[in-house]
Amino acid sequence: MTFQQTNLFALLGMEEEVTVSVEDVKKQATASKSTSNGKPASSKKDAPAAPSSTFTILADTTIRYCGLDLPVTNYFSVEEIEKGIPMKKSGDKIAYQKITETTLRQKLEEDFPELVAGFTSIVYMKDKNLLVPVLQAKKKGLHCTESSSTEGSFTTIGKIPFSLLSDFISIARQYSSQFKTEVHADIFVDLDKKEYFLYFPQQHVHRFWVEITEDPTMTALNLLEMRHRKIGEIHSHHEMAAWPSMTDNDNERSSLLYVIVGKVHDFFPHITARTFLKEMNTHLPLEIRSVFEDSFTRSPHQYDLSGIEVVDHD
Repeated sequence: MTFQQTNLFALLGMEEEVTVSVEDVKKQATASKSTSNGKPASSKKDAPAAPSSTFTILADTTIRYCGLDLPVTNYFSVEEIEKGIPMKKSGDKIAYQKITETTLRQKLEEDFPELVAGFTSIVYMKDKNLLVPVLQAKKKGLHCTESSSTEGSFTTIGKIPFSLLSDFISIARQYSSQFKTEVHADIFVDLDKKEYFLYFPQQHVHRFWVEITEDPTMTALNLLEMRHRKIGEIHSHHEMAAWPSMTDNDNERSSLLYVIVGKVHDFFPHITARTFLKEMNTHLPLEIRSVFEDSFTRSPHQYDLSGIEVVDHD
């Protein structure tokens, strides 16, 4: 089945592994410049140590996600939280099944489709009695030259500034030049400022893959005080083309934006974008201009164009 491109806003081991600090390169790339959303690059060294987290659910627990504080009782009754969910057994007997992280995630997915199984962790913060869903990227790699032939749309709030893409390419070039590796970032939106920003989690980067190593609890702590929502992921294929690999296909399966930047040393790098349509179990390619602001659309008023005459060529 073929999907027609629709308007973006109409719908809401081959070499030794290199382990490096992404934040160090990010600081070097921005050189004391603020990120595209006006916030200075934060230092992971200042982040609090991630505490151990065991899934817990109480009647007064709050779920914090997408800028919302949701009472857990929005999804379960007090009786279900305290006794468990009633499950019919043989005869008239009823057994009670304890609410688990999986049970809660399934409920949340009904309201937030991106919180899919295998990609979502739910962090419990005991001191705040908070449950925080965290969408974390899986391993990416470039061992493939295939691409999907279907087209579709990705749901978000508006086009992403070109400056954010430019920042990522600058960092990707540094990793490619120095280490010959890929690099990864998450794309978030600040729900109060209505601005996008890049987040570089702790990760292992390699010539042929990148893998997130940051504990979900650390991610939750780093972003806890900001009303935010993850809308996408972006990673580089350094000197190779930006076609999704089989590893990418296996690990990009949420309703997020997925961007790959390849041939990063070219003046105009190779860029692909897509999302995943769970109902059809397929990836849907997106036009880059429908995702990112076009940097060539501004009018260069400083030039005198009065001498240009258009000749009829029909």
